[in-house]
Order: sequence, then structure tokens, then C-alpha cells
Amino acid sequence: MGKRIIKKFIICLLVAAVALGSVFAVAGCNLIVENEYRTANQVLATVKGVNGIVLTVTQNEIMDYYNTYGPYLTNPNYGYNYTVEEAFEWCLENKIKSKYLITVAMVYLTNTSTPNASIQARQSVRMFPNSLTKPEDALTLAEYYAAVYSTKESIESSLESLTKQAYQDKLLTAYNKVIANGGNQNIDRIEFADETKEYLKIKDDETKKNEYYVNQGIDKNSIKVVIVYDDGSKSDAFIVPDSMYTTAIDTSSEKKDNTFVISVDEKVVDKDGNISYESHTLTYTFDVVKPRATREKEDTMPIDNIKIGDIEVSRYATKAELEQAGLNLAELEISAIDPVAKYNSLKNDLTADRDLVEAYRQLNENIKRSNKDFSYFLAQAYESAVLSALQHEVKKAALISNPVTQAQVINEFKFLYETGRSSYVDSKDRVQTFGSSITQGIESLYYYPNDIPKLSDYFFVYQMLLKFSDEQSAFLSSQVGSNKELAKQYYEVYKEQITVKKSNLNYDADFDCPYHEEGRGDCIYEGDGTCPSSPYELTGNGHDGEIVYKSYTEITTALQNDLSAIYACTDITDAEKSQEALNKFLDYVYKYNDDPGVMNTSAGYAISPEGEPDPNNGFDKDFLALCRRVYDYSGKVGNAFDADGQLAVEMTSFGAHIVMISMTPFKDGGLDNLLDDNAKVLAYLNRAINIDGDTLFDTLKKNLEEDIKTRAYNTFTDEHVKADLTEDESIVTIETKKVEKMIKKYTGK
Repeated sequence: MGKRIIKKFIICLLVAAVALGSVFAVAGCNLIVENEYRTANQVLATVKGVNGIVLTVTQNEIMDYYNTYGPYLTNPNYGYNYTVEEAFEWCLENKIKSKYLITVAMVYLTNTSTPNASIQARQSVRMFPNSLTKPEDALTLAEYYAAVYSTKESIESSLESLTKQAYQDKLLTAYNKVIANGGNQNIDRIEFADETKEYLKIKDDETKKNEYYVNQGIDKNSIKVVIVYDDGSKSDAFIVPDSMYTTAIDTSSEKKDNTFVISVDEKVVDKDGNISYESHTLTYTFDVVKPRATREKEDTMPIDNIKIGDIEVSRYATKAELEQAGLNLAELEISAIDPVAKYNSLKNDLTADRDLVEAYRQLNENIKRSNKDFSYFLAQAYESAVLSALQHEVKKAALISNPVTQAQVINEFKFLYETGRSSYVDSKDRVQTFGSSITQGIESLYYYPNDIPKLSDYFFVYQMLLKFSDEQSAFLSSQVGSNKELAKQYYEVYKEQITVKKSNLNYDADFDCPYHEEGRGDCIYEGDGTCPSSPYELTGNGHDGEIVYKSYTEITTALQNDLSAIYACTDITDAEKSQEALNKFLDYVYKYNDDPGVMNTSAGYAISPEGEPDPNNGFDKDFLALCRRVYDYSGKVGNAFDADGQLAVEMTSFGAHIVMISMTPFKDGGLDNLLDDNAKVLAYLNRAINIDGDTLFDTLKKNLEEDIKTRAYNTFTDEHVKADLTEDESIVTIETKKVEKMIKKYTGK
């Protein structure tokens, strides 16, 4: 095999290449023709790294690398056209470079003579402070346990899949027994067992479909059926195995009239002995709906923190601090998660779950068939952790030594300003160009001209829509039409009938409560208020009550009173009133609003002044009139009134619309002369660009910091890992014949 450097595929792959997640679960899917442990783990390359650290590249590693990248490299549809041989060579080269970089990282991360305070802080919390021969020797306690946890998580995921399969085998056996017990009786139909009808809330006289939320589970263990024979007799109820679902249970996306279908194929033998099969099906129809969106929370994890499962810790944490954070370190000991050791301890334990024991047995067989062992997966996790730590420390050091200055932010803005201005130079319709630029907010708006008509009166609103029922909206659209007077009469009647589910502001889609997720067991939430697993507030103790509904009158009256109290407050500034009113309105929006388009937008909807084109191209005229009416009464952020003490409401065929002014960013006109004065530029950069109060200065600064960090890491790797590293025989020894044999075995040539 030649040693030329392949440059067709330019990508930074000096990171760990192979995820651990699915490897444990693959049974017998091994691309190595020779199913021999020794061959699969033979060394294909030896890397003599810095400070005498020696790492090796094994055949297993190259095969894993190839299985990840080979399908892309050899597929012209992805823009590459490597031969299999070239792809293997590319994988070997990049893996060698990755190994060398790991040795560089090990020394960098453990350099006690560096003035870098962050590197110094690592030394007192290293997992193995007295050694530096293996990648894990360079890790802090937190980094080490995070690597072990990732391996543990992969094992548990595979065990879960294997346990489920063992359970399915049992269900299938039970089903076959039911069929056998039926003898020669002819099947009339299949139907849900009584307990399943209760679980699915099926009533013979009820046609209304059940609603499930997106990603809400339907407990398959609660889906039982019985076989009804021609003579009216019934089989025992049995849980439906997966193989009987001809249409799977799916709640992954919003859908009306969704179904799952269960089927039994009855073997039919005619008088001549000919065999055919008659299918008997059972269909359950339901709707999948999206719960109201929750307000997105900004990820504010400190720069030095990492996550071990759901627990956030500093990468420089001591053992005591890790335990105080809630980590059970005993569960992360190697002996506690080694699947061979776990199987050996469980197989003779008569109290152990036999499905789990069988899953461990199969898992170990899968690992064995892949010619790997537990230590292989740990080693991959350690190497990945070392490179992750290196990136963190190099990037952190770059920001400390080269902080972004105010002047750099201003210069970056000036560049973006000129780029934005150029988009107007050739524009045939400057108003349309401006309108298009603000429909998604102003977070990326760096320029707008002075000559936009009525520029200072463009503004943004957040909306709360209290919807009519689907039936009411359909009736209004089809029967009322353009007759506004008739529509108003219906609106007055229908609005009093509006009832809205009240969202649970504490909703957490990741909180796994079996009762609220799948309707089984009891609610596991022990706190106050509604269980976080329920998207809507519940009556009673919030655990097992009914959904709370609020009427149009209740909502509008409460909001009007709350805003009136804020507007009348005399001990806060006008700016504080505006922000407090906006925050209050947003609370109502996330509790009651059924207009998904406005949720989690940075500014809300852009509204043009009277007589100017609608930037959104098609908003309801009555809705636009409502927005302008509110603005005309008081064009201040936080206003939702159109008369003294009066909440502004507009009715359309959708329902009741209530809006609040969320931003008025164009009050001071255009930006044509902004660059003449850096003080003006700075003032512009420090104004809010969204309802959360973020500024353009902070956004540009963060972007520049990311650029600095990326350049610093790329420079570091370029300086320490030569492009022709694999040609340096003093560092790299490649077992060419073994590599060629591996490729030959794979290609069959």
C-alpha cells in the first residue's frame, strides 16, 4: 500500500471517530471475514508519540472507522469517489494522526510547568496522577467518569433492546399457544380485551377519538386482544406481540385519524387440502396532537462544566464534589459495569430477572462475535475524552490570551453593515427588501436605510390567540363569509363559549412519569403542583386530576387586571413597567395561546404602519388593524390596550386575538449615517435585539469568540500534527502486509 497523502476529502477528523452506541447491540454483523480475535485485534500501525508515549492502531479500530466513513467516501452521491482501497488508506492515515494528537494532548494536559492556571488546576484532580502511559492517565476525575458513564449508557441501551426482544419472544410463544388451543375452530374476529377497552377509553356508543400528545407513549403491555370464534367462544386475553402489528403504534408526529392495526392470519385448509390464509384485523383510530409549546430555556452551562448523565459538574471537580453533585461513583467502577462480570454474578442468582440475565449473555456473545472486549470500548471512550479535554483547554486558553475587544466587535459590525447595505443597492423595491429582512426579527439585521416610508412606525407584537373550536371556525368560514355584521353577532356568542387548556409551565418532556406518559401505574412526581410530565395543568393535587380549562372571560379579565396593576405602578420606571408587562403577557401566551407560529420567536410578528405593505404577505386585515389600534393608543413596549383600562381584542374566524407591542426597534430611524460616529455604533450595538434583552454586541462578541477558539484549535493541530506524519518512519510504523491482507479480505480481491 502506498504512503501518499490523500487530500480529496478535507475534514478535521482529529477527534474520536466511532460512537459507542450501537456496537454492543450488533449481533454477528461483522465485516471482518476472519472471525478470529487475534487477527481482528492485531496492530496495523504503531505511533511513537511525544514524551515516549506509544499508542497503536488495531484492525478493529480501522474497521470501525471504515464502517463509519467508508460508505460516504466510496459513494459519489456524497461528492466523493474513493476506491475501497483509497478509503481504507484514508481511514488509516487519519486514525494514525488522531493517535499522535492524543499523545500530544496527554502531555499538554499534564504539563505542571505551564503558567496556564486551568492546566495547573487539572493536576490535583487527575484520576491517575502518577502515570502517563495511557490516555485515561491524562483525564480529570470528572472527565474519566464521564467517559465511563458513556460506555455504561451504551451497555444499558443495548441491554434494554435485548431484554425487549426476549420479552417479545415470550409474547409470541403465548400467542402461538392461544392459536394451538383454538384447535380447528374458525375465527370470526379479534377484539380488544375488556381491560384494554378501559385503558384505551373505548366505548361502544362513543365515536369521539382519543387524543395523544406527540411522543406520548401507548403502553403495549396494556394492549390485549381476544380471539372470538364462530361459535361465540373466546380465547384467553393475551398481550399483542410486535409481530401482530401490521401498522405500528406511532405518536412521533402530529396526525389526525392515526391508526395502529393488529392482524391475525388464520390458516384455512379446503376440502382438497389446499392451504390459504385469511386475515382478521383490528384497527384503533386516534389523533396525535402537539401540546402547546413551552418557553425555551437558554443553555447557560458554565464553560468549565460537563454533564455526566443528567448531572452537571465542573471538569475540575474533586471526588467529594462529584459525590455531592449526586453521582454514585460506585456505580461507575469498571467492575460494576463490566458485562462479563455482571453476567457471571447474575447467572447463578435465582432472584435475578431471567430476561436481564439472558440479555447479558447475548450482549457478551455479540461483543465476542465482533472480536472485541469491554476494554476496547472503554479505550475508545477514554481517547475521545482526551481529545475533548484538549479542545476545551486550547480554546479556553485562546480566549484568555486573546480576548475579543470592543474595537473588534465594532469592526465586525461595520463589515456586516456594509454587506447589508449592498443588498439595497440593486434592490428594485427597497420596502420589500426591508420587509423581508424583519419578518424573522432583527437579530441578524445590520443595516436598514433611512428612506423606508414611515420607518419609525414599524413595530413587533406578540399574540395570544384564544381559538374557536374547529367546528365553530369551519361554520364561520363557510356560512358567514364576508358578511362582517353577521360575523360580529356570531363572535359575540361564540367567544363566551371559548375554553382553553391551561398549560403547565413546569412541563418537561424528559420527565418520565409512567402514569402521564403511558397511562399506567401511579404518578411518580413528589413535588408541588402539576406533574412535569403533563403538558397541561391538572386539578386537585396535580398528579391525577383532570385538565384545567379557562374561559375567554376568565383569561381576558385576569390579563386586563394584571396589566392595569402594572401600568398603574408608581415605584418602578417606565422601562421596568414595559418589561414587567411583557413578561406578564408572555406568561399568558405560554399558558393559553394556540397560535404556534409566534411561540419562541425572537420578537414576535413584524407589523407595518397603515398604508404600507404587510411584511408577512397575507396577515388577516382585522388582525393588522388590531395591532395598529394598540400601537396608536400607546406605541410603547408592553402595551396591550386600545383605550384606558381596556384590553384590546379582535375577533376573527380563528378566535379571539390579543396582542402586545414587543419591540419598537426603528423609532430612531434608519442607519445610513451610523458609521460616522463609533459612539453611535456602540449605542446601537448595545440595544436589545429580542424580547430576552440580548444585544447585538453580545451576539457578535460570541461569534468572534467562536472564531478565535476554532482557529486556535486548528492552528494547534496543524502545528503538532504534520500533514506528512505517516511518512515519518521515526514516528509511525505501518504493518503494510497486514493492512493489504485486511483490505484484500474485505474486498474479496
